[in-house]
Amino acid sequence: MRLKEGMILPLIVLSLGFMGGVSLAQGNEPPSSIEGMDFAAIKRDLAVFQGVVDTTVKQTVQGFMPLLGSTRGVLLPEYGVVFSLEVNLYQIRFLSPFNMRPHSQQELDDAYQQLLARLESIKQNLVKVIGEHGSALGQLKPQDYLTIVVYLLPIDVGPNRSIPTQVIMRVKRSFVNDYRESRLTFSGFSKKMETVQF
Repeated sequence: MRLKEGMILPLIVLSLGFMGGVSLAQGNEPPSSIEGMDFAAIKRDLAVFQGVVDTTVKQTVQGFMPLLGSTRGVLLPEYGVVFSLEVNLYQIRFLSPFNMRPHSQQELDDAYQQLLARLESIKQNLVKVIGEHGSALGQLKPQDYLTIVVYLLPIDVGPNRSIPTQVIMRVKRSFVNDYRESRLTFSGFSKKMETVQF
């Protein structure tokens, strides 16, 4: 099939455009945000922060296995860092072959109220952890987020009662710096923290 003369120039332009696109995809992309990052340092920083979170939870919640596994942290380029952990905040007397007596309503009420109190304590203490130790995550940029996701062990707390299954807390690194350098009070820093629970 012969091409008309008027079709030759558009075909050449399209071909050059396609080749340019291939070239861009093969290595001429804009610089990535992860280039130049010290990944060894990131791993060390994540491990240190994970340890601080683990210790804080264990000190905040007394009882049987308050922390289910260790806190895990991950770097998400263009976003920041995310730490996740699962906690058991419902501490109540164990039923065993040696003591099969059912829980009284008072025990159930107390355990539920203590669960809610522990949750608030953990949230407050994690705000402190982020404020006091978040600046140690040296690879974060001011606009990056430091996020902690707390998963609550799902349990049946009885009719007409509910507890969240997740609590998500995040704040920009710039506010962590402001708190560390006393440009924000703890109260002011707490207000910068975005918290969602459901």
